Amino acid sequence: MNIDLNKEIVFVVDYTSNAACIGMIHEDVEGGSTKTMVTDLDCGPMDMEEAKQIFWEDSLPDHVIHIPLDNEFHRVREQCLGAVLATHRVAYVVDTEMAYEYPDLVCDESQNLFDIQTWFEMRNITGVL
Repeated sequence: MNIDLNKEIVFVVDYTSNAACIGMIHEDVEGGSTKTMVTDLDCGPMDMEEAKQIFWEDSLPDHVIHIPLDNEFHRVREQCLGAVLATHRVAYVVDTEMAYEYPDLVCDESQNLFDIQTWFEMRNITGVL
């Protein structure tokens, strides 16, 4: 199945070696698109003011959502991430590492794409959808 991500709200997990955030929510809206950076205490800026100090203007997100927890509270942080994604009506998640580990659960293998319900189940995020 080939899903057109230009018509969907998508969360892209940041697995880069020097990750700037947990991931980005990409949303096409009337008149353009928005990028919302999701961060935590281990990774990324706490707000837009800090983001403006860190990133070049051409790579600056439109919004920053900061989860004020680190990996010490991984389980709670994952639930918070789930709530953020559900609130933003994310439909799909691009997750290259999980796609490698769970290829049978991918809904579009050419894009390493999972539907949000499957991704939540894999990450044990419950009670937010």
